[in-house]
Formats: sequence, structure tokens, C-alpha cells
Amino acid sequence: MSKSKKSSANDYRDHLVVLSEDNANRRIVNGFLMAPGLDSRAIAALPFERGWKKVPKSFRNYVNSMCRFPNRRVLLLIDFDVNETDEEKRRIKIEKRLTEVRKYIPEKLIKNDRVFVLGVLDEPEDLIRASNNLNTFEKIGEALAQDCFKGTDHAWRHDLLIHNKDELARMEKAVKPFLFTNANNS
Repeated sequence: MSKSKKSSANDYRDHLVVLSEDNANRRIVNGFLMAPGLDSRAIAALPFERGWKKVPKSFRNYVNSMCRFPNRRVLLLIDFDVNETDEEKRRIKIEKRLTEVRKYIPEKLIKNDRVFVLGVLDEPEDLIRASNNLNTFEKIGEALAQDCFKGTDHAWRHDLLIHNKDELARMEKAVKPFLFTNANNS
């Protein structure tokens, strides 16, 4: 477990719980939390899990509480570990990882836009190497948050993140209204 402090959120108000695979993903979340316009009280960023397989298993601990707290949403932040140049092979590996993760998520929580799975195509370190001005995990997180706040996709359309497009759109509809103050909530 990470030595990061748990961010707190009020269980009775709209909030997002973030379960991260590793320290790199947790640092991206930390950058997201630093973004202007974000209501950081609406996010509970938990210590990282040390491996993508542990993230959905840890999520099982939240299933019952999601029934008690209908305002809770959960983000599972994982690495997809796909290092493929062939588009079809890449798509298959992404779907395989999503299928593995979703085995732990009750279907009704996905259909009701309460649980989301996002992540870097391979490793977050690759995103730093491939980005000119986003040279820390925190800067990446802040850029992703700014895209969400402004309704843009400058950072999210990166080759290592574009596969999140559909899941991100679903998530933004569910969390943007309470995560960002004065955001373009269209």
C-alpha cells in the first residue's frame, strides 16, 4: 500500500472513489486533484493496490457500500499493459483486460454509470516519455482534469489514452456535474 493519505469524501453526497493500480497511477490522480475548478472533497483517492489484478478484487469490498451509498461512483484506474502496434491485436487485448476487470463488477453498477475503468494503454511511464510538456505524472493528471473541466480532449486523445474515449464519455456524464465547479457541464 502507498503511504499517500486517503482523500475524504462525504458518503451521503455525490462522490468518486478512485482505486489505482500503482504509484504512477496514484500520482496521476494526485495531479488531477490539484486542478483548478475541481471539488477535491468529492473524490476519495485511496492508496494504490500494487497490480492491476488487485484493483478489481479490492473493488469487491465496495459493492455492498454502493447499495448503501447511492451517490458513490468508483473509478478503477489500471494499466492495460498493451504494447501492440497492430490495431486489431490492440483492440483484442484491451477488451480482454476489460472483461477480466468487469468480472468483479455487478452489471447493474456498470449500466447505472456507477463504476468505470480507465487507464494508460501500456504503462504510465510511457505517457511521460511520449509527451513533450507533460513530464511528470502530476502534470498528466492536471492536464486530464483540465480537459474534463473545459470539455476538451487535448490530453485524452493521446495515442496511449484514446482507447478510454467511450468509457470517459460515460464517466463524464455521471461525475462532471459534482466534480467541477463552474465547468462546461454540457
